[in-house]
Amino acid sequence: MGNIDIILLKDINIGGIGDVIKVKTGYAVNFLFPQKIALPVSLKNIKNLNHQKKLINRQKIIMQAKYEKLAQEMTKSDLVISARTTEKGKLFGSITSKDVAQLLEKKGFDVSSRYVSIEAIKTIGVYPIKINFPTSINFSCKLTVISEDI
Repeated sequence: MGNIDIILLKDINIGGIGDVIKVKTGYAVNFLFPQKIALPVSLKNIKNLNHQKKLINRQKIIMQAKYEKLAQEMTKSDLVISARTTEKGKLFGSITSKDVAQLLEKKGFDVSSRYVSIEAIKTIGVYPIKINFPTSINFSCKLTVISEDI
């Protein structure tokens, strides 16, 4: 068997989305095509891929603008969470990224806990919170942890 030119539909170890590469025919027919990782090179497939790239780029621009606006609004907001503590200020349990995401949701921000990066917080105080959106938007804000008894 010879080689065949293919268009990659996903990023894999041999190339990225949209790359036209030459692979063994058996590899393409038996693995890449059934897994929907690649398509054979044809004018129709190239046009479809270019159209999909345009749609994806447009969606990325929309998401970028959404996350930029969200980041600006979040930096203006005070993040305060209260928790039960001992007399020495140690928390019963800890504050996690899930707790921060729930606090942000209560304040009207749609932020998943997977975008919130913190170490588990176990005492009262002020802590930096990193928000890493799936676009290139990354920023920090401060979280104040207070005792419920106050």
